[in-house]
This record gives sequence, C-alpha cells and structure tokens, in this order.
Amino acid sequence: MRKKYRKSPSLSTELKGPPHSMPGEALSISPSVKSSVMVKQRTSPSLIHSNNLHYGKCEKMVEVILGAQQEYLVYEGVSMSDYNYVVGRLEESGYRKTWNRLTYFPISERLMVSSPSALHDSILGALMGRLGAILSTIPVPSDTVIYRTMQARSVSVGSVRAVPDSTVMMCTRGGRVADPIWLMECAFTQSDRDVMQKLNSYVQEIPSLLVVGKLVIKQGQRYRSPGSKASAAPQLRSSELMTQRQWADRLGDEFEQVISDGHTWLSLSSVEFHVWTRQAGNSKIELSDTDGDGYALGTLYPTVNLDDINHAFQRGLELIKQEVLMVLESVNADRALFDCAAAWSPPSPVESASLRSALEYGACATAYERYADWRSNLKKKPYNTTAGHSRKSRRLASKPPTFAPL
Repeated sequence: MRKKYRKSPSLSTELKGPPHSMPGEALSISPSVKSSVMVKQRTSPSLIHSNNLHYGKCEKMVEVILGAQQEYLVYEGVSMSDYNYVVGRLEESGYRKTWNRLTYFPISERLMVSSPSALHDSILGALMGRLGAILSTIPVPSDTVIYRTMQARSVSVGSVRAVPDSTVMMCTRGGRVADPIWLMECAFTQSDRDVMQKLNSYVQEIPSLLVVGKLVIKQGQRYRSPGSKASAAPQLRSSELMTQRQWADRLGDEFEQVISDGHTWLSLSSVEFHVWTRQAGNSKIELSDTDGDGYALGTLYPTVNLDDINHAFQRGLELIKQEVLMVLESVNADRALFDCAAAWSPPSPVESASLRSALEYGACATAYERYADWRSNLKKKPYNTTAGHSRKSRRLASKPPTFAPL
C-alpha cells in the first residue's frame, strides 16, 4: 500500500498586511530592520515537538531555498526529521554553491533562512581580518595554539545548528581540537530579535565563548524591487545590464542613499556594533547585562564612534591571552615561552577607516546586487506576464527543481 503523506500547508511569501497579520502571511520582522521578511509555516498542533517527517512541506521548503536568493525567511513547526531531510536534499542539490544560510532550533522547531549581503560581509570581513592579524602575533608555537578566523562556518551544539556570520576558532593539540571563542552575527536581512535568539543560544551552549557581538544595519526604508511596473526605473529597464564598475560610475560617491533612475536601491539609517565579553568569575557571557563593563555599543554610521568597541575588543583579546597562558601551563611549556606570551599586549583592534571603507564598498555592492538581480530576471516569468509581482512572490510560482533519487 502506498504511504500517504500529510498535504503540505501553503506558504506565502507575498508582502502584505500589518505586523499583526495572520500566521502564514509574510510579516515585517522589526521596525528597526525593515528589509526583513518572515514566512511562517502553518502547522497543526500535532506537528509541534515531534520528530515526524512531513515530506510535502520539506519539498516545498527545499524548492524555495534553492530558488532565488532569499533575504530572510522563518519556518515554524519544523521537526528534527524535517530539518535533517531538508539539509540532505540541499547538499544533494549542490546547496553549498547557493547564498542561503540556515539556523535551526530543535526545541522551538524554528528554521531561519538568511542570505549574506555584500554590506554585512564586507564589514565583518574587514573586522575578522584585523583580528586574525592581531592573533597571529601572540608568541606561541603553532603546534600548541593556532587561531582561525572564518565566515559562514557551521556550528552544531546542543539546541542550535547554525552558520554564524563570523567566527574565531581557537585550535589546540596540533589543530585537532577547535573551540569557538568569538562569534559575530549581523542584523540586516535578519531581524534583531532573531539575531539575539541566536546569540543567546550560542552563549548558553558554547562554554568556550569569550566574545559575542552583533552588527546592526538599519535601513531608512525597506527595499522593494521595481518589479514589472513600466513606470519604475524606465531607463534601467530598457538598457542593457550594467557592470558593477558602470554602476559605480553612475552613482558617484553616494553610498548612504543609493538612488538610480528614480528608484531607491539602498537606504541606510544607521550602522551599530554591540559587543558582549565574558566577565571575570563568570562561566558564560551575560547578554542581559548592558550596563557594566561586559557590554559596549559603538556606531559606524552616520557618525563614527567606536572607542567603546575598541576597548571591548581589547578586553576580548586579553581574555584570549589568558586562555593561551592556561594552555601553555597545561603542556608544561618552557618558562621563557610562557613569560613571552604573558608580556604580549594587543594593539588597537578597531581600524575605523578600514571599517568605514568596507561600509561604503558593501553598500554600493549590495545596491548593485539588487539591481542586477532585478534586471537579469526581467524576462523571466512572472515579470514578463504579470504586473506587480516581486521576486519574493515569484519564488513559489516557479517550477520545482528536479531532484536526484534518495
């Protein structure tokens, strides 16, 4: 007898309704991150906290994730079996070549799908590059301790399976053991609330963490594609796709408000850093403490004020040095080597000019990505047949990809 599967609930990705829309509609996540979109998966109560596999729902999720680049989606009621099935399907379909990153919380059965942008990748990339250069100056043999700074490195611990935007790993025993000690996330396409949920899971589940932080990029207005409306960006619509260099020449020096052919491709309101460090005597970082020395706030735009962030990063580097000294003690390192490491003092970790340059590049590149994505899809359905539909509403209308047999 053929096995029957529960019919998968419909998914909505069309932007509509106020923040209090009914479940299943696309919601604006947060007033402070207006570009974000939530898609809630309708599920019956029987699906919650289960390990049942819901084939139809999983196939629809795979179709969406493998489709056009997602800015941000959230699925509720996803069982562990659902998650494992989706991940297997994505890997089977060459998912590692796509944009999207997944974060899954087994307890709440919540799956987040987000896409990195050039804007946040460039800023965090500059920051991690500087940290990596500083960590390489700690006078310790590479077969004892080494550090790896990386972006989009998967972490699977306890109640979270995630791909943090940036990670610093401390590797010991000749690199055979690696522990996350520094994690950064970005609230741009993701909501601030969901980023804080991730950070809280990290500090609860990863005892080795010394520093966590978030980069919060707020937009002045939510980006909307010109779609197929003839009156929107008419010159760009009728001309050939520009290269990124041509796009930059057209814009000039503007990066805060990227407007071309009367259409807003990016509108920046502010860019902030929030950083938490583990305090002496504590076994973990306290995210609820925003008044003491364990928390720092700094701005990169519209004004540059990163002094407190610089001090917080220096405290984090001092914490890392203490971890190094404990490792040296555990392996009975030579006293001269120990004293040399103890005398090491970290330089200023925050280079404001470098971060500002990364912001300007990332803003222009993100605006270009949006333009290029829109322009390259103009001749595809439904742009060439149905007026008013955005790329988000097109994702579920496309023909599902063909999968290899399991």
